[in-house]
This record gives sequence, C-alpha cells and structure tokens, in this order.
Amino acid sequence: MQPGSPNFTNIAQRLAALSQARASGELIFSSGAKAWHLYFFLGRLLYATGGVHRVRRWHRALKQDCPNLKFDTHDLKENELWEYHLLNQSINKNQISLTSAKSIIEKIVEEVLFSLVSHSDLKSLWLPKKLYPIALIEVNQSLCTALDLYKQWRNMGLGTLCPDMTPILKLPTSEQNLKFSKILFSLRQLIDGENTIWDIALHTRQSVITAASLVQNLVYEGVLELLTIPDLPLPVGATISAPSSEKQTQPPSSQSLPNSLTKTDSYQTPELMEPSKDNTRPQSNFDSPKIELIQPNETNCLVAYIDDSQSDNLIMSEILKLAGYKYVNIQDPVTALPILLECKPNLIFLDLVMPIANGYEICTQIRRVSAFKETPVIIVTSSDGIIDRVRAKIVGSSGFLAKPITKEKVLKVLQKHLLTPVPVQSTHLQTLQV
Repeated sequence: MQPGSPNFTNIAQRLAALSQARASGELIFSSGAKAWHLYFFLGRLLYATGGVHRVRRWHRALKQDCPNLKFDTHDLKENELWEYHLLNQSINKNQISLTSAKSIIEKIVEEVLFSLVSHSDLKSLWLPKKLYPIALIEVNQSLCTALDLYKQWRNMGLGTLCPDMTPILKLPTSEQNLKFSKILFSLRQLIDGENTIWDIALHTRQSVITAASLVQNLVYEGVLELLTIPDLPLPVGATISAPSSEKQTQPPSSQSLPNSLTKTDSYQTPELMEPSKDNTRPQSNFDSPKIELIQPNETNCLVAYIDDSQSDNLIMSEILKLAGYKYVNIQDPVTALPILLECKPNLIFLDLVMPIANGYEICTQIRRVSAFKETPVIIVTSSDGIIDRVRAKIVGSSGFLAKPITKEKVLKVLQKHLLTPVPVQSTHLQTLQV
C-alpha cells in the first residue's frame, strides 16, 4: 500500500465514462513504476492485470476453481496477455467451462482492483482496441466490491500493510511468546518466506482481512517480519499446471491480446455450467400451459420454439410440420425450462425479445442444465448485428435465425444441426394438447 489518499472518485468516474460509452479497449492506470491494465468490451470489463505478483495471482485463482488444469504455453510470448490466452485455449479444448473461466477472471479482477484503489496519484491512458470476450464483468459491481474490501481493510487498521508482502519468523521458535503458540501452530507451515498474505488467506480459507490482521498482530509483537518477494517466473515456453490444493474440485467439463482472441470465428462457446453428475430426469412441478405437440410418425426428433408471438408460432409450426418434426410451442418464457425438461427437445428455437425474460436469460438458464449441454439452441431475432451475435455466443447459443421466419432459413438450420426427415403432408399430422 502506498501512503496518500486514494482517488476513488477519479477511478469511478473514468470507469463509468467507459461503461456509458460502451467502449472497447485497454485502460492503463499507473502510479510510479506500477501499472494496472483493464480491458473492456462494449463498456464491460473483460479482464484486468498488472500491479505486482501477476503470476502468483493467476495461480491463486486457478487453485480455487481448477487446481488440476494444465496448459501448453510453448506458443506464448511475454508481451501477450497470456492468462486470457490460456483460458481461451482451455475453453476451446473443453477443459473448463465458461462458468469456471468467468469465476477465475472475477477473482483476478477483484485482486487487481483492490490493489488499484489503494494507490494515489494515478495517471490513466486509454488505448482503443478490438477485443473478443470470454466473459464480461460489470464494472460498477466489481469496483464497489474492491472499494468495500479496501474500506474494511482501512477500518481494521491495516492501511500500511500490503497483502503482497510475505511474513517470516523473526525469532527462533523457543523465544516465541506463548500466547501466540496456537496462532503460530496454524500458520507455521505457511510462514516459510514463500507465501504472501493473499496466499495464507487462501490456504487457511479465511478472508484476506482476517489473515492480514493475524499477521499484523504477530509483526507488532516482534514474532514475524515482512519481506517483499519477487513474482513467480512467467509461464512462457513450458507446460504448466495449477499448484496443488486441498480443494480437489474437478475442472469443468503495454499489452495486446493474442490473435486467437481477436477473431470471432476462432471462438468456440462451451456450456455455461459443468454437467451434473446426477442423470436423474428432473420432475416438473407446474401447471401445464397451452402448448401444441405435433407428432408425425416419420421422425422422433422434437423441436421446441419459445416465443410469445402467435403469428410467428403459426409460421414455425407449419414449417416444422411439413418437414416431419415433432413440435412444441412454449409461449410463456417463465415456464420454458420445466417444459423443456419434460419434453427433452432435440433442438430449441428461442425468440430474443420476450416479456419478463429475454432470450439471452433463457439461454443462460438452459445451458445450466446438464441435459441440454449438447442441445442446439438457436436465437431467433430481427436484430442480428455483431453485438447480438457476440452476446449470443457468450450465453451459449448455437446460432442465429434472422426474422422474418421462412422455410428456407429454418430448414437450413435443421439440416446443420439435425437429420432432416423426409417431408410429409400436414394431413398426416396429429395435434395434441399437453
């Protein structure tokens, strides 16, 4: 921590302006020799790095979410935003889910912003860039979290302490004050000159404020002293893995971004949440709304269409009937998920603009269910610009269907994602009420 009054207002105003302008690029804050890099996509945080102990911070985040994850870093360069590249690499290889990647990013962003808001006399530089997101973080929420943590830090009298410092024993064990024996016993293996206060908090499963308070008390009593240690080596040109951890959670499922992150066609969207190990079919507890299930004998493929528009439902119904598909129409987005669990469709068309919950929100809910991890989900919308397509990828959609709905567009999607059955006459079809 540096002395002086941190300029919270200036940081907040700078971030708010970028958020309101929906800006994309890199914001660099600097104070003396230190620099922090914040990456934005359409006004939301993409990633953050900088300060000290960049590699240690990376390992801490991995240890909590994906302790067994391994990376191939032979192609990385020192000037790249290598953490983001490695996350993208793991997502494309289905080694981790988008949810785990976002959790890792959130933890790193929290540490970076906490370090940032504790400094004064900050200078800033904005570099417009075209970036592609893995996940997006709300700027205001992240900043408020960092500010709350820093205020607690100051209120606990920790203002002169830096969590990147490393405590070591100052005196031989026999000379320690007995009243600290229990505390020292719990921390002794971690006080080895290799673990920072951040690391100790993680290993002891305590908040960084609690860990820092314990360390500071022992420093005041002359039991410990604090050292500044260097960061770990950059993981360039080797195969690395997250440090071992007691938490054995299984893995789910000036800088520039690597090329693989700037090309939208190279990004593969994985499922949003790790599939559940429980394969038991969920039971539906709802009053069945009015839906139509059309059952031709020629195929067992079921297509669902979630849309509150009666006219679009009729058009989609006729197209799918003539193509020989079973069809279920869901007009109420609130009841969509339980109906889908009941019917288990092979493909889902999902309208983007609906009351109460939009298509992005419904798609996110769908991808959280292990049963729909591989189910194609197609966003149906009259607005299919690049922003809509990027956001659709983020929430896990499989593609887009542009309105107006036509036979050619629908069949093209079906041929891409399903085996299209032989067309049948609509007189062969039977409409059922579910």
